[in-house]
Amino acid sequence: VGADISRRNRNHYEDGYRVEHVCRVVEEYVSEQVVTGYDVTYEYAGETYTSHMETDPGRKLRVRVNVTPVQV
Repeated sequence: VGADISRRNRNHYEDGYRVEHVCRVVEEYVSEQVVTGYDVTYEYAGETYTSHMETDPGRKLRVRVNVTPVQV
């Protein structure tokens, strides 16, 4: 088998053909958009507020209300 392969390779070269392995470096850059957070605008008691949240708050947003007395 080895001699047969050797003969085939020799004939292959004698016919003017040559086997070459060509390697090249390919650099590929990928651009992608990634969600890093959510800027949420909501209204409470007639005022508009904006907050940045790391996760999607969904359709409803729970808020904490702090009440302080007004001094007259």
